[in-house]
Amino acid sequence: VIWPALLLAAGRPLPKKIFVHGFFTIVGQKISKSLKNVIDPLELTAKFGNDALRYFLLREFSFGEDGDFSLEKLKNRYRNELANDLGNLVQRVLTLVKKDNLKATHKKVKIPLRIEELISDLKFKEALDEIWLLVNKANRAIDQEKPWALEKRKRANFLSKLLEQISIIAESLAPFLPETSREIKTQIKTLKIKPLFPKQ
Repeated sequence: VIWPALLLAAGRPLPKKIFVHGFFTIVGQKISKSLKNVIDPLELTAKFGNDALRYFLLREFSFGEDGDFSLEKLKNRYRNELANDLGNLVQRVLTLVKKDNLKATHKKVKIPLRIEELISDLKFKEALDEIWLLVNKANRAIDQEKPWALEKRKRANFLSKLLEQISIIAESLAPFLPETSREIKTQIKTLKIKPLFPKQ
C-alpha cells in the first residue's frame, strides 16, 4: 500500500505486476535472534555453492508460497538430487564418451516447451520437477541398457542420444543453476570431467 502511494505522489507509473515472495521458517520456527536460529546465506553458499542453495529454495518452495528451511533438507537435496542424480549422470555418460573417444555434435538444443511454459508462468518448482523427470529418465536408460556392455556401434548411438539429453538438461537448467549449466556444457565440449557437486 505504501509503495504505490509513494509512486503516485511522485508522479511515477504504477507497476502492472508485483512479485511477492513467501516467508519461511527454520525447522518450523520463526527466524529469531533470541532463538539463535538465524541462517547466514553467505555461509551456506560458501559450503554448498550458489547454485545448490538457489536450487534448494526453488525446488523446496513454490514461488510466492511460504516454506520451511532446514539444513538437513538442504543436505539431502544436495546429496541425492544434485550430486547423485545430476552429477553422477553427467559423469557416467562423459566418462564412457571419453573412453570411446567419441565427439559431441555441439548442435543447438532448446528448452522443452513444457518447461518454458512453466517458467513463463513463474512455476519454478514445477519446472525443476520437469527437468528432474528428464534426469531420472536418462539415469534409468543407463541402468536398463548398460551401455558398457553394448556392441561398439550400438553404444556410440546410445551415448550420442544421452549426450543430447544432457545438453537439453543443461540448457533447461540455465535459468535456475547458471554456473552448473555452463559447467556441464564446458565438460561436454572439453571432456575434462570433474564432479559438479563434490561430496560434503
